Amino acid sequence: MLKQVTIQPSRSFRVSSVCFLIFVGALMAGIGGYAIYLGQIAPGLVFIAVFGFFLWLARAGWMARLYADGTWVGRTMPWPKRCKQADLQLIRMTGPVAPSWEFMLADGEVAFRVSPLLFPLPAMTTFGEHLGVPINVGRPNQRRG
Repeated sequence: MLKQVTIQPSRSFRVSSVCFLIFVGALMAGIGGYAIYLGQIAPGLVFIAVFGFFLWLARAGWMARLYADGTWVGRTMPWPKRCKQADLQLIRMTGPVAPSWEFMLADGEVAFRVSPLLFPLPAMTTFGEHLGVPINVGRPNQRRG
């Protein structure tokens, strides 16, 4: 039985992205508060709602994890998804417009996707070796001339 393995984005990436998102969110909250102070309630509430969204994004980036144990493989953020490890056939990179790592099941369906910005190739290679699942970084839809 495999031991549980968890990978997460690098600490420097998490800190810089969370700081940026909190800065922009605080800017939105300040604009919203000032709009409410001036009597513009609806636009102020919209800016404050945007602040809440930026706080949620910061939390999602900080808490992002990929995990695997003897039974399940999954992600924790932005919303939890998982699949049975026995059903996992391949981890592949798709792109180039919107790149992502796809966790492919044996029946060809995509169980879930994660961003290569959060989980770069070295981390995914190690994760795939632990699972005993091949990593495909080719682009299947690329034309060959």
